[in-house]
Amino acid sequence: MKTSRHLSFVFVLVLLVNLGIGFRVYSKEAATDGSDQVLEQIDLLMEVLQLIRKNYVDADKVKADDLMHGAISGMVMSLDPYSNFLPPEDMQSLKEETEGEFGGIGISVSMENGFLTVISTIDGTPAHQAGILTGDRIVAVDNTRLENSSLDESVKLLRGPTGSKVVVYVIREGAEQELRFELTRALIPLESVSGVKVIPDTNIGYMRIIQFMEPTAEAVEKALREFEAKKVSALVIDLRGNPGGLLSSAVEVCSFFLPPDQVIVSVEGRNKTADYQEKTRRGYKFPRKCPIIVLINGGSASAAEITAGCLRDLNRAVLLGEKTFGK
Repeated sequence: MKTSRHLSFVFVLVLLVNLGIGFRVYSKEAATDGSDQVLEQIDLLMEVLQLIRKNYVDADKVKADDLMHGAISGMVMSLDPYSNFLPPEDMQSLKEETEGEFGGIGISVSMENGFLTVISTIDGTPAHQAGILTGDRIVAVDNTRLENSSLDESVKLLRGPTGSKVVVYVIREGAEQELRFELTRALIPLESVSGVKVIPDTNIGYMRIIQFMEPTAEAVEKALREFEAKKVSALVIDLRGNPGGLLSSAVEVCSFFLPPDQVIVSVEGRNKTADYQEKTRRGYKFPRKCPIIVLINGGSASAAEITAGCLRDLNRAVLLGEKTFGK
């Protein structure tokens, strides 16, 4: 009996020693990487969450999922204008933008210095026909001012059923007061490549890439093969007003003009294990003997800038136009 008690005492003592050592090791690591502060802030977040759920006057606005999504969204948006948290419904909207069609006014927007800023308009859409321009800052939609609205919240206000009315107020450089546009929402076709042709009285091919989407590379390859069959001597790629889109699509398009395994873009982060490179794919190659001009302007952003910069830096194309958006 004494032996059994002695062994139990020794076991408990060893366990306590191990726990003490483990806690000291964790404390040192936490102090080094800031984990202890993170845990304190999580406790604070949970305390605030419970206070809101218990005391806020409007019970419909204190659902746990909505509050947590709002907190995460605010945290991510505080990093830079382009980082966003996408809940399921917003992720579905993103898929629509890169795969299908939706009801809206036909603009691409981004948050710039706290303003919802127009990157570009889509040809033939209500916004384009009404005269909304790249660089316009949208300050209100209908009766809602956008000063404290997130990018996702603002986009939701602009979208709606086809045929419905929406009033958009913008600030434009050089204008003395806000401009008012009353628009009728339409079904926005997400055409990726347009205007494919051989310029009349020349032997120069032309195509416009409106946005980098899932079907873009296939459409570009089809156009390039047609140009090659017609023995064009040069090519113009129009990226004006292209707000970007899928990086993978831009990489595939660049691949048509560059040798295999050529680095197109490198991503470097604080954690070096997460660094990676996007390289050109194998497959169809447009004849290198054909010179290329890429047209750009202030509405060329994101993946469009990557494409233009890559082709220029690797001496495959000459850029012509204006300073790009810078995203």
